[in-house]
Amino acid sequence: MTHHPKLGITAKETFDRHIETIGKLRHPNLISLQAYFQTKEKRLLVYDYQSNGILYSLIHCTRSTRAKPLHWTSCLKIAQDVVQGLAYIHQASRLVHGKLKSNVLLGADFEACITENCLAILSEPSEMDEEISHKALEARTSNRHLGMYP
Repeated sequence: MTHHPKLGITAKETFDRHIETIGKLRHPNLISLQAYFQTKEKRLLVYDYQSNGILYSLIHCTRSTRAKPLHWTSCLKIAQDVVQGLAYIHQASRLVHGKLKSNVLLGADFEACITENCLAILSEPSEMDEEISHKALEARTSNRHLGMYP
């Protein structure tokens, strides 16, 4: 379960429509959204558990001092998994993930699974302003159907 205090104050209908869209995404390299809850103060998203944790932690050995470096073939497989997941997002929904760097988790067999799919568009505008200059035009405009970009 993830808590998202920084998701912007978007209209409830817009938020619901976006969450329902990403909730329909199903692919072996995406962690599917199982449920969501929202109140005036909080938005909680529930995802499946991934037993090998966050890829970033494994790469930077922050999970455990006993962590072994990944073998080259494992790194290549993880990269392929991420590419397949992103390609599916782009082709199936025409959305853009928007914030991939810390949102790759590893399953039981070290398969890469992308989480928090396409939530960057719902972030506070100040956060988006900082990051939007680093995105391709296609990424900045892909979510216009939500009425969230000018």
